Amino acid sequence: MAESSWPTVAGGRAVTDDQYELMAAGYAVDGVIGQWTDPAPVYADSSGRQVKVRANFTALVSGHGYSSGTSDTILAVAANASGSTRIDAIVLGLNRTTQAVTSYVKTGTPGAGVPPALTRNARGSGTGLWEIPIGQVSVANGAATLAAGTVTNIAWYSRLGTVATLSTSTLQPEATLYPFRQFTDTGVRYESISGVWRAHPWQTAWGIIGGRRYTSNTTVAGPIGTTEAVGNIQSGTINLVTDRRYRIHAHIQVAGDGTDRSFIARVRETNISGTVVAYFQQTVRDVGWSTYYQFTNEFTSSSTTSKTYVLTLETDGGLVNSNSGTTTTPTGIWVEDVGPAVPSVVTVS
Repeated sequence: MAESSWPTVAGGRAVTDDQYELMAAGYAVDGVIGQWTDPAPVYADSSGRQVKVRANFTALVSGHGYSSGTSDTILAVAANASGSTRIDAIVLGLNRTTQAVTSYVKTGTPGAGVPPALTRNARGSGTGLWEIPIGQVSVANGAATLAAGTVTNIAWYSRLGTVATLSTSTLQPEATLYPFRQFTDTGVRYESISGVWRAHPWQTAWGIIGGRRYTSNTTVAGPIGTTEAVGNIQSGTINLVTDRRYRIHAHIQVAGDGTDRSFIARVRETNISGTVVAYFQQTVRDVGWSTYYQFTNEFTSSSTTSKTYVLTLETDGGLVNSNSGTTTTPTGIWVEDVGPAVPSVVTVS
């Protein structure tokens, strides 16, 4: 097929429905136009086995505008005699046969615990549907009416290139179709990189993302013997993101008891039986001598998760204290984000 463009003089400056959708969807991100704090676009009020699409809001659906009108729209919900609770989706759908956007209920599968998937036939194809969610409703077995608490707002909101959703929404936008996504409840922003949602800004190092610094004169780890022991030093909760590189920084001050002593410090996940992520061994010499040590190790997170890191110590005998009698060289554990782990997921021009 030869190249083409639209609108053109030769084409009478007209565009087809497919051309309009392809053009408009590129700059009109799907979603309700408004704020997450606005009244939910769908609600129930125990007036029957039905939900109501709230009046006076607008939305964008694959480049097409939608208005809910000046009065609420009542949508009937199918009866449920399955014996299990059913989750239905309330959607706005562009029907390419009529080129109209309307609201309707998609009946879910009893017992599935989630609403049915959206139908998203290819843009510009001229056939099928393009749906976005504006709510979901929990339909109990035998329910004759639907109370307010049965409806959950899972609407998408349009934000100038960003689709805004609740982090817990069961229907999320695809990274292959939108440049950015933001969670309305947490504020976390994502960008689409190689068709996958990556925390924004993915390409840059985020620096120190968590940890704890101990500055008190109090000895944070008492005399340690030959058995590995937790030294009362831990990072607190650290939130890691899949496919990013992290650097553990461990700082410690130690003192000997007058004989050459070998000490080992390890950073482990969670507790003394956790995985070792950093390791250091040193000999402490001379009576009363102490010094300050730091060591680092890098690793890549294989999943989005939360971790806590602890410092463990052991020695071949005698006294090894951490942070003994000083505030100028604080003991602690820090975690630094040093950027994406797989450069190939970022295109650099």
